[in-house]
Amino acid sequence: MKKATEEASSMRTWMTTKEAADHLRTTPKQIRNWVYQGRIKCYRILGYNYRFLRDDLDALVKLPEFYR
Repeated sequence: MKKATEEASSMRTWMTTKEAADHLRTTPKQIRNWVYQGRIKCYRILGYNYRFLRDDLDALVKLPEFYR
């Protein structure tokens, strides 16, 4: 049987635009700009509502070209 922490870490953590901005220490507007530029992988739901996977955002900040 899995421990609760193992289950939580294996589950996908979805974030809203505001949560992603807080996580990356930027603004929601900048997050949307990066989405339009194709710099951030996102999932669109119901029109212009975006969701981001925390793992994708964490991997993104590790890339040196992210800060250019």
